[in-house]
Amino acid sequence: MLSLEQFRDERLRISKEELAYRLNISTDKLEFLEQNPGLIDLSFLVQLSQLSGYSIDDIIQFKPQEILLLDVKDSYSKWDERLSQMKKSLERATEIFKKPKIAFFGPSDAGKSTLINSLCGQKVLVSRWTPLTSSVVHLKHVADKPKWMGSDEVMVLQEPSEGRLDYDLLLDEEYCKKLKIDSGKLEITRNHISRDYKGEILSKAHHTLIFVDAPILKTCDLLDSPGYGTEVKGDTEHAKRLIKSMDAMVYMCQSNGFLNKKEDVDFFIKSTKQLPNLEHLFVVASQAQLIGEKNVPLIMKRAISATINMDLHQTWNLEKEMFRKKFSNRFFTYSLESEVLRSRFERAMTNFLELEYPELLSRKVQQEVPSSFFALLSNS
Repeated sequence: MLSLEQFRDERLRISKEELAYRLNISTDKLEFLEQNPGLIDLSFLVQLSQLSGYSIDDIIQFKPQEILLLDVKDSYSKWDERLSQMKKSLERATEIFKKPKIAFFGPSDAGKSTLINSLCGQKVLVSRWTPLTSSVVHLKHVADKPKWMGSDEVMVLQEPSEGRLDYDLLLDEEYCKKLKIDSGKLEITRNHISRDYKGEILSKAHHTLIFVDAPILKTCDLLDSPGYGTEVKGDTEHAKRLIKSMDAMVYMCQSNGFLNKKEDVDFFIKSTKQLPNLEHLFVVASQAQLIGEKNVPLIMKRAISATINMDLHQTWNLEKEMFRKKFSNRFFTYSLESEVLRSRFERAMTNFLELEYPELLSRKVQQEVPSSFFALLSNS
């Protein structure tokens, strides 16, 4: 059947209005005939033939020019699936490869805040050799601070009315704003995470986030717990809850009373069992200058004997002798006044943050993320 519209476009190369004018018919009639070619009569064909110079047979037999197809193979659809797999693998790898949360535990006079200040190279936390910290303090690097916090350096939170604080949502705006008590510069921490000179708690704060520009915080988050065993029941409860969220633990106790109390040993053993690896444990005798370098071996031997519970080796599926050797190697001393008494701890912590923990995460990623992900990366 004649395609009048295409004949006009391809052979005559004129507009609908111009052809209607030359045929002396209305544009509406021409449009009607283009849409209903079965109603075109012989007189119209004769008139069109005379106008165009094409014979009636040529007009009737006219076939529109074919649109050629370039057959190209789809090289992208296979990548859609690959990229989808890569996205899932990358999301899983991102979930795994996170900075460790290192929690500091110990009795109320252990000096946790003092050690944390030393690791950060600045006085972030108020410290005295009396019970002071009354809130779980989360120290994070300033680069981790969410934009919605603006110029604030600190955010103070209370516990949710139902359940416990979700540590994975500590940077979520909606979640944090529901629990926020206060926010501002570092100075406000004195009003929320400290006790007064009588030991009275100054605030109802349960968690305090502090964002600090310290090199160590690029490799980990530091969590300072309230000292357990104080007269405030909530302090011990906060410490116990924090245990379940940690990736590594620094357990501290004053050197002149290093793990010689039953409550210290009991808390230490229960918290140690929560660690994924024995290498994530640091047991520190603080204020080691009080006992002196020559007395360190004796103090350590006694503390190890007091804590090497026979059930502990089963936690990490180690034989007793291997466990004893590794466990003994996790005991350290620390003193601000003596480099000799703190150097071994500093070396061990540096090695853990720079090598051991990143390598552990790398192995875990390789175990849980398909090998095809890494092949795609190398081939892309």
